[in-house]
Amino acid sequence: MKSRLIPLLIYVIVVGATLLATLEVGLRLYVKQPVLAFGDFRGANLMALEAGAKYDETLGWVQPAHITADGFNTMEYGIRKNSSRDGSISQGAILAVGDSYTAGSEVRDEESWPAQLEALARIPVINAGVGGYGLDQIVLSAERLLPIVRPRMVIVGVYQEAIVRAKYSSYGVPKPYFVVEDGEWRLKNQPVPQISLSSPREEPLYRIALAHLLSVHIFMQRFFFDWWFSNGRTLFETASDTPGKTSCYLLERLQQRLAVDRIPAMIVVQYPGYSYIRMRPRADHVEDVLRCARDLGYEVVDEREHLSKLAQQSIARLREYYVMSPTGSYGHMSAQGNALIASLIGNRLPQLDRARIVPSQ
Repeated sequence: MKSRLIPLLIYVIVVGATLLATLEVGLRLYVKQPVLAFGDFRGANLMALEAGAKYDETLGWVQPAHITADGFNTMEYGIRKNSSRDGSISQGAILAVGDSYTAGSEVRDEESWPAQLEALARIPVINAGVGGYGLDQIVLSAERLLPIVRPRMVIVGVYQEAIVRAKYSSYGVPKPYFVVEDGEWRLKNQPVPQISLSSPREEPLYRIALAHLLSVHIFMQRFFFDWWFSNGRTLFETASDTPGKTSCYLLERLQQRLAVDRIPAMIVVQYPGYSYIRMRPRADHVEDVLRCARDLGYEVVDEREHLSKLAQQSIARLREYYVMSPTGSYGHMSAQGNALIASLIGNRLPQLDRARIVPSQ
């Protein structure tokens, strides 16, 4: 009996490995990923503090002030510069808050959409985007900056995943979050707990190996996200299961604050490049946010229709709007992609001469 089990076990292993390899190759070809690239697919979810941000007891982390680097420079309060001429914050400007898609990760200072909007509209724009922020942190950041900037308008950058992050009490590291208690929304993690990164735990080799397989990564990201991305350096913990409802409360909270000073507000919704390849409809939580934003009186700019049409015409052209990695993965928006966002926003700013602003092609 034992002699029969060994060949059977070998057969099962060989067949299983063959099926997995076939699935992996087919999936990579389908999403246009290089077949022989074996990077860690979890890399897009690197913890914010490992990317140079610093701890903040209210927001979890913030972008440091006065960063000086090639193509990425900040002023006071961690505001990203729009050009080398920027030296201080201008009151009465447009305040743009959001995550890394607003901040302009992977492009130079002058190529972010706030910088290109400033050049296009000839109105000062304050780029207060911070990588990894959820919509809760975005709103709290806006509230902190309102008395400092005294803006003429607030633009809330809502990247698709920023909505999901609002349900987390720890997204890589601890962060503020909102939950309903006794029928009222309450802010938790104040002050935000600070954790030590000095002695990260070693991750098991099997997890490291599996993270180099796109098929495994997609499955684990879809069904076991928190466990998959939590390791010796990061911790992902959810506090609720209603990101859309939480985000709508946050937009209402911000709108009520802005209404006191009669400050108009806009949301700008952006999506990852791969979402256009799959041609799926908007996620329910995105639909919820779009619906409640309109009901609350926000001006809404949504890139999806423009880039969906572009993807149907040519995937090669779609890629021009994103920073593509050597392995073919979609990163943040390129300078051209940010130019598109700036032009779409510009068309909706009531104080502009609309006739001279045309969306990028």
